[in-house]
Amino acid sequence: MERLGTLGSGMHGHVFRASSPGKVGDAALKVHLRARPFEIELETYLRLREANVTQIVGFNVLHPLDSAEVGSETSCHGVFVLSLRG
Repeated sequence: MERLGTLGSGMHGHVFRASSPGKVGDAALKVHLRARPFEIELETYLRLREANVTQIVGFNVLHPLDSAEVGSETSCHGVFVLSLRG
């Protein structure tokens, strides 16, 4: 997965626009600075995917990518990365 540019940042980390070679569609990488917010957000996205929720009040719901879709990712001590596709 290749980082293309910054989408924003907040109290829990940063969000970057991303692309995967051979994959069509937008993707994002969200880098969390702490484990707990990462765990809560990941659990939320997984529950939405399990319930087949694709939109909430007209907004598309992003879904976490499987490791096969992301390719090789580098994990860093103290940084938590959530890869999403819309």
